Amino acid sequence: MTSQYKNARLLILAGAVEYNRSQDQLSSIETLLQQETDHLKMVLSRVEAHCLSVLLVEKCFVFATSPNC
Repeated sequence: MTSQYKNARLLILAGAVEYNRSQDQLSSIETLLQQETDHLKMVLSRVEAHCLSVLLVEKCFVFATSPNC
């Protein structure tokens, strides 16, 4: 695992990466799971597009780099 980076790319997210649904609508569990999966895929693709070295999310530390960056 790399311990030093030159010109590191860092992203700090102030909130959690999660799907928030409206509480006043009824939906099936399959629909909710599909919506959450789609939302997380969209968020992750946007994060990956930045080719980050380090990603900090709320109280979490994710240390990874994409091989394509």
